[in-house]
Amino acid sequence: MHYYDPMSFTHQGMTWSTEPLAFVRGIPFPAALTDVEPELRRLAREGRAGSAATVLKDFRTPWTPQRIEAAFAGVAQWALRHRRPVIVNEFGALSFEASPAARAEWIHAVRSAAERFCFGWTHWDYADGFGFVKRRDGVETVDPRIAGALIDR
Repeated sequence: MHYYDPMSFTHQGMTWSTEPLAFVRGIPFPAALTDVEPELRRLAREGRAGSAATVLKDFRTPWTPQRIEAAFAGVAQWALRHRRPVIVNEFGALSFEASPAARAEWIHAVRSAAERFCFGWTHWDYADGFGFVKRRDGVETVDPRIAGALIDR
Protein backbone atom coordinates (compact mmCIF):
# COMPACT_ATOMS: atom_id res chain seq x y z
CA MET A 1 0.00 0.00 0.00
CA HIS A 2 0.96 3.65 -0.32
CA TYR A 3 0.50 5.87 2.71
CA TYR A 4 0.37 9.66 2.57
CA ASP A 5 -2.28 10.69 5.11
CA PRO A 6 -2.99 13.46 5.73
CA MET A 7 -2.23 14.70 2.24
CA SER A 8 -2.47 18.32 3.41
CA PHE A 9 0.68 17.61 5.40
CA THR A 10 2.57 15.20 3.14
CA HIS A 11 1.96 17.06 -0.13
CA GLN A 12 1.93 20.70 1.00
CA GLY A 13 3.59 22.93 -1.55
CA MET A 14 3.69 20.29 -4.30
CA THR A 15 5.18 21.83 -7.42
CA TRP A 16 4.01 19.51 -10.19
CA SER A 17 0.37 20.58 -10.14
CA THR A 18 -1.97 23.48 -9.53
CA GLU A 19 -4.13 21.29 -7.30
CA PRO A 20 -5.19 22.79 -3.94
CA LEU A 21 -2.20 21.31 -2.09
CA ALA A 22 0.22 23.35 -4.20
CA PHE A 23 -0.86 26.43 -2.24
CA VAL A 24 -0.71 24.91 1.25
CA ARG A 25 2.27 25.53 3.51
CA GLY A 26 3.30 25.36 7.14
CA ILE A 27 1.04 22.50 8.19
CA PRO A 28 2.55 20.86 11.29
CA PHE A 29 2.53 17.26 12.47
CA PRO A 30 1.09 16.22 14.80
CA ALA A 31 -1.77 18.66 14.43
CA ALA A 32 -5.36 19.38 15.32
CA LEU A 33 -7.73 21.87 13.72
CA THR A 34 -6.53 24.64 16.04
CA ASP A 35 -2.96 24.09 14.79
CA VAL A 36 -3.93 24.66 11.15
CA GLU A 37 -6.24 27.64 11.72
CA PRO A 38 -3.50 30.18 10.82
CA GLU A 39 -3.05 28.43 7.47
CA LEU A 40 -6.83 28.33 6.93
CA ARG A 41 -6.99 32.10 7.53
CA ARG A 42 -4.10 32.73 5.11
CA LEU A 43 -5.72 30.60 2.43
CA ALA A 44 -9.04 32.43 2.90
CA ARG A 45 -7.30 35.83 2.61
CA GLU A 46 -5.67 34.67 -0.63
CA GLY A 47 -8.93 33.36 -2.10
CA ARG A 48 -7.81 29.71 -2.02
CA ALA A 49 -11.16 28.20 -0.98
CA GLY A 50 -10.32 24.80 -2.50
CA SER A 51 -7.06 24.62 -0.60
CA ALA A 52 -8.73 25.66 2.64
CA ALA A 53 -11.48 23.06 2.15
CA THR A 54 -8.87 20.33 1.66
CA VAL A 55 -7.01 21.29 4.85
CA LEU A 56 -10.25 21.59 6.81
CA LYS A 57 -11.39 18.15 5.65
CA ASP A 58 -8.06 16.58 6.62
CA PHE A 59 -7.90 18.12 10.09
CA ARG A 60 -11.46 17.87 11.39
CA THR A 61 -9.99 14.99 13.39
CA PRO A 62 -6.47 15.49 14.78
CA TRP A 63 -3.55 13.80 13.05
CA THR A 64 -1.24 12.16 15.55
CA PRO A 65 1.02 9.11 15.64
CA GLN A 66 -1.87 7.32 17.38
CA ARG A 67 -4.17 8.02 14.45
CA ILE A 68 -1.62 6.52 12.05
CA GLU A 69 -1.30 3.52 14.36
CA ALA A 70 -5.09 3.09 14.38
CA ALA A 71 -5.21 3.20 10.57
CA PHE A 72 -2.51 0.54 10.38
CA ALA A 73 -4.36 -1.57 12.96
CA GLY A 74 -7.30 -1.69 10.56
CA VAL A 75 -5.01 -2.82 7.75
CA ALA A 76 -3.52 -5.49 10.05
CA GLN A 77 -7.01 -6.82 10.82
CA TRP A 78 -7.76 -7.00 7.10
CA ALA A 79 -4.45 -8.79 6.44
CA LEU A 80 -5.14 -11.34 9.17
CA ARG A 81 -8.69 -11.95 7.97
CA HIS A 82 -7.57 -12.42 4.36
CA ARG A 83 -4.21 -14.06 5.15
CA ARG A 84 -2.25 -11.51 3.16
CA PRO A 85 1.10 -9.88 3.86
CA VAL A 86 1.33 -6.10 3.85
CA ILE A 87 4.08 -3.80 2.66
CA VAL A 88 3.92 -0.05 2.87
CA ASN A 89 5.90 0.25 -0.33
CA GLU A 90 5.61 4.01 -0.59
CA PHE A 91 5.41 6.70 2.09
CA GLY A 92 7.00 10.06 2.62
CA ALA A 93 6.45 13.78 3.14
CA LEU A 94 7.62 16.55 0.84
CA SER A 95 10.40 18.78 2.12
CA PHE A 96 9.14 21.86 0.24
CA GLU A 97 6.95 23.41 2.96
CA ALA A 98 6.84 21.03 5.94
CA SER A 99 9.23 21.82 8.77
CA PRO A 100 12.11 19.33 9.03
CA ALA A 101 11.07 18.37 12.57
CA ALA A 102 7.42 17.77 11.62
CA ARG A 103 8.45 15.82 8.55
CA ALA A 104 10.74 13.58 10.61
CA GLU A 105 8.01 13.08 13.22
CA TRP A 106 5.50 11.96 10.57
CA ILE A 107 8.00 9.62 8.88
CA HIS A 108 8.93 8.12 12.25
CA ALA A 109 5.25 7.61 13.11
CA VAL A 110 4.53 5.80 9.84
CA ARG A 111 7.66 3.65 9.99
CA SER A 112 7.00 2.75 13.65
CA ALA A 113 3.37 1.81 12.95
CA ALA A 114 4.44 -0.37 10.03
CA GLU A 115 6.98 -2.18 12.18
CA ARG A 116 4.54 -2.57 15.07
CA PHE A 117 2.23 -4.55 12.79
CA CYS A 118 5.08 -6.40 11.04
CA PHE A 119 4.48 -4.65 7.71
CA GLY A 120 7.40 -4.31 5.37
CA TRP A 121 8.11 -0.71 4.40
CA THR A 122 9.99 1.37 1.87
CA HIS A 123 10.41 5.12 2.12
CA TRP A 124 9.59 6.94 -1.12
CA ASP A 125 12.38 8.91 -2.71
CA TYR A 126 16.08 9.28 -2.41
CA ALA A 127 17.17 12.83 -3.22
CA ASP A 128 14.17 14.69 -4.59
CA GLY A 129 11.25 16.34 -2.79
CA PHE A 130 10.37 13.35 -0.61
CA GLY A 131 13.99 12.25 -0.22
CA PHE A 132 16.24 11.64 2.75
CA VAL A 133 19.33 12.88 0.90
CA LYS A 134 20.01 16.51 -0.01
CA ARG A 135 21.79 17.08 -3.31
CA ARG A 136 23.65 20.40 -3.70
CA ASP A 137 26.36 21.24 -6.21
CA GLY A 138 26.84 17.56 -7.02
CA VAL A 139 27.31 16.59 -3.37
CA GLU A 140 24.87 14.27 -1.64
CA THR A 141 24.35 14.53 2.11
CA VAL A 142 22.05 12.34 4.18
CA ASP A 143 19.47 14.36 6.09
CA PRO A 144 20.17 13.25 9.68
CA ARG A 145 16.61 13.93 10.89
CA ILE A 146 15.01 11.81 8.20
CA ALA A 147 17.63 9.07 8.49
CA GLY A 148 17.03 9.03 12.23
CA ALA A 149 13.27 8.79 11.70
CA LEU A 150 13.82 5.82 9.41
CA ILE A 151 16.29 3.89 11.54
CA ASP A 152 15.85 5.18 15.13
CA ARG A 153 19.25 6.72 15.52
